[in-house]
Amino acid sequence: MDSMQPVYAIFGAIVKANRRRLGLTQAQLAERLTLSRASIANIESGAQRVLLHDLYDIAAALSIDPQELFVKPKITTTVSFQWPDLTARYDHADDAIDMTTPANKTDGE
Repeated sequence: MDSMQPVYAIFGAIVKANRRRLGLTQAQLAERLTLSRASIANIESGAQRVLLHDLYDIAAALSIDPQELFVKPKITTTVSFQWPDLTARYDHADDAIDMTTPANKTDGE
């Protein structure tokens, strides 16, 4: 599968939406562009590649700026970070060490 195919499908959908917005048939748009109706159908389905200079003609025929024939890609990046618990926590009271008694002192002394 051609890696560019989705680009042409999206482009074709934008052409189709703008053609419909103007209430034009494929034949009417084809006449404005001196193309066949089949070419318009192929462009709208993403099956036909469009040359750069033709983009300007298509935009003019649809009464839009050429940049409107493209969708800005949405770049979404989610970064999740959780700081580690840096506090020393000791929740076991029965395991607690008595720091008030010297370690070398034994009971009964």
